[in-house]
Amino acid sequence: MATSHTSEAFTRKRAFARKLTAASFATALATTLTLSLSGGFSPAYATAAPEAPASESAAAESAAPETGAAEAAELAVVVNEVESNGDDTDWVEFGNPSGQAVDLTGYIFTDNEPTKAGHTYVLPEGSVVPSNGFFVLDQAQGSTPGFDFGLGKDDSVNLYAPPAEGESVEDAIAKDPVLTYSWTSHAAITYGRCPDFTGEMIDTFASTKGAANQCEEPPAEPSESADPSDPSTPAPLSPSAWPGGQTVKPLHDADEARGDWSGLFWEAAGAFGSDKPYLWVAENGNGTLLRLDGTEANRGAELQTFTLKYADGTGTPDAEAVTRAAGAPNSIFVGTERDNSKKGTSRPSVLAFTTPSIDDADGELKAAKEWNLAPDFPGLGANSGIEGLTWVPDSWLVENKIHDDSTGKPYDPSAYPAHHGGVFAVGIEGTGHVYLYVLNEDGGFQRIADIETGLDVVAEVLFDAHRSQLWAICDDACEGRIAVLTPEAGADTASETDAATNTNAVKKVSARSATTQSADDAAVRLAVSQVLNRPSETQNYANEGFAIADMSQCKDGALPVFYADDNNTDDVSLREGTLTTKCPTEQPPVEEAPSEDAPSEQPSEDAPSDEPSEAPSSPAPSEQPSASPTAEAPSSPAPSTPVPDNAAVTTPGSGSTDAGANTGGGDLARTGADVNSWMMFAAAAMLVGGALTLTLRRKHNGATR
Repeated sequence: MATSHTSEAFTRKRAFARKLTAASFATALATTLTLSLSGGFSPAYATAAPEAPASESAAAESAAPETGAAEAAELAVVVNEVESNGDDTDWVEFGNPSGQAVDLTGYIFTDNEPTKAGHTYVLPEGSVVPSNGFFVLDQAQGSTPGFDFGLGKDDSVNLYAPPAEGESVEDAIAKDPVLTYSWTSHAAITYGRCPDFTGEMIDTFASTKGAANQCEEPPAEPSESADPSDPSTPAPLSPSAWPGGQTVKPLHDADEARGDWSGLFWEAAGAFGSDKPYLWVAENGNGTLLRLDGTEANRGAELQTFTLKYADGTGTPDAEAVTRAAGAPNSIFVGTERDNSKKGTSRPSVLAFTTPSIDDADGELKAAKEWNLAPDFPGLGANSGIEGLTWVPDSWLVENKIHDDSTGKPYDPSAYPAHHGGVFAVGIEGTGHVYLYVLNEDGGFQRIADIETGLDVVAEVLFDAHRSQLWAICDDACEGRIAVLTPEAGADTASETDAATNTNAVKKVSARSATTQSADDAAVRLAVSQVLNRPSETQNYANEGFAIADMSQCKDGALPVFYADDNNTDDVSLREGTLTTKCPTEQPPVEEAPSEDAPSEQPSEDAPSDEPSEAPSSPAPSEQPSASPTAEAPSSPAPSTPVPDNAAVTTPGSGSTDAGANTGGGDLARTGADVNSWMMFAAAAMLVGGALTLTLRRKHNGATR
């Protein structure tokens, strides 16, 4: 939703911009109230520029002729500032460097598609740009009138002269515009003239709607630090390096027709009765839902595309997020900001659809249920609503005693009607917060938590059950950082992104964890325990979607992760990276040891032999034992349960042997058997000799008698 900015001052610019935006909003609100009370409310408002030094004023006046309701060819007005992706609505600011007011009543305002239905706006009576001042034209917002179309990432603003007598609007826009300004990507903040009225259009350092442009970088603000004596002062978190591969790869061929890919959801094989893994994509431009192949061999291939509609079959839901819930296995949930057929009206809704079968043909899907959260977000901009959506099971919330703000106690699922077996974490772009909602199956809802992320924008949320974490993802507005949220229990806590990534400095946040709790209220809250940078060797993509594959996809200590680029940078909307992870191990088969009662082929030394033993020849010297095993070791990791030293195991190609026998020592065993044979032969010879001697002695004694 914003262009790539990699300057070191980016963070300071964003913080400064947020402060000025708040001030600008207050000024605009005051102006609106004044105009409302005076009966002169307009979709735009005019302000005077601050007095310039005499030299600048003279230069400005000499640069443009003095004119009132000037002819088109002599129009003194300039496009002075443009906001195409702000937190509230899109807007354009016209500047008048002349010494006389300019009336724009009847002029026609359009974007780069003037002939498209609904993309022309005729300025109403009272659209006057004051002398040396500014006039702001807003996008329609709720009951506030204005132009009813958005300004995109590759777009323009154009102003056409009013139709001549007898001409139509279509005739007027067939001519050349009297004013035009184009851009090819969203500005980080706004595009504005520096200096005002006469300079080139550049990336400004703050949004200054209806005021002089911020053309220079503001002075650095003092860095925040934790106050040890004040536990309410949070310790700032230093971002950690991305715990995985530092590069990403595209998952499809370059395709300039793509774009507007936002939310992602990874569906594991078997999770919802599926025979293989899938990747779901929410596309916000045309309001579509895509199912992609998740298998390694064909990952990212488009399998199905469905056009989303509201329950009555109308509208174009601005689909920004997608998730599924184990507690509602037949449904798929989509988060939306607005109805794209009415772009000026905020409609931050969660829509439930019946999940299509993999065998279904492409077509329309009508919402089975809608939870419109607008009452909880008064004044929310139409393009500032739901960007992230994920389901969190009740069991996890109960186990971690997550605080329920609506009751002031640990979350209790039984306090609510049937609600899909869990709550939904909703990321709101305009506030930068994540909210936990119970969405009742009867259409009701209840917010139970408001979680600060520290991010300017929340573009995606993800519940990571494997690591017991909730991830809040920012897009290019804050360099693609991720805030990792974990339960806090009122004491120092540390979050592990993964058991295999402990080398990354995981920051302990005592201040964030030191919540005040009574003895009978053990509820805990979710808080930021770690901030992760994006992979270091990637661009600052407009990643509005993020998903992590399940552990069955783990390979070589890495788990696939996926990014959806809303801007389709370099004609690529889907990329794959990796997260370092300890993969599950498969234990090799272990054969049982031979029974102690099994008969041995080797005769016992005490057992008589029916046949005389042959005198063996001298044993040949055994070969030197090899240092390597006689057969290849299995590639599977060793079992987690140790095998006893005397257990018999099977090594490929070696048969059943003792665990310690695979050392090349077999010849030594045969030598021991030969020695036993020699000993038996000697003993037999001694017995025969002794018996012969005894017989001869008896015969001799008988003869002498």
